[in-house]
Amino acid sequence: MRNQIIAVTAVVLLSGAMATWAGQGGRGQHERGGGGGIAWLLNDQEALKKLGVTDEQQTALKTASYEFRKEMAKLNADRELADLDVRKAMDEDKPVESDVMKAVEKAGAAETALRKAQTKYQLQIKSILGADKLSELKSMQQERRMERRGDKDDKKGGQFKA
Repeated sequence: MRNQIIAVTAVVLLSGAMATWAGQGGRGQHERGGGGGIAWLLNDQEALKKLGVTDEQQTALKTASYEFRKEMAKLNADRELADLDVRKAMDEDKPVESDVMKAVEKAGAAETALRKAQTKYQLQIKSILGADKLSELKSMQQERRMERRGDKDDKKGGQFKA
């Protein structure tokens, strides 16, 4: 019984850690970058012009990004508190299974709320930009990643780009 409780707790805690590591929560890409990897776009007038993003779209993206970051701050705090409740329930000398399971359910609900918020935000971005601009944006993001990786590789080798 105790092993089952420990296993469930480990899964909940590891899923939160993995989501954070993967940039799907915590201080991952969404919070750090303004959400969904588009913060750089909102500050890059050349890229906005290249994509043909209108002033109205820029305003909608900035509003969506702000609201998303605000919501994620609250949801991440809720998840962290729920994870602490699981740990507290498990740290009891004689954990009560029903209490542990309630805490695990709460932690799972917090994780689900995070995923829903992320998905909702992604749908908003798709709606604001449209399929063509979104496709071009993804290509631009890929190019930026490749450029950064190239810079890192060059610096590791002791050679810098001129």
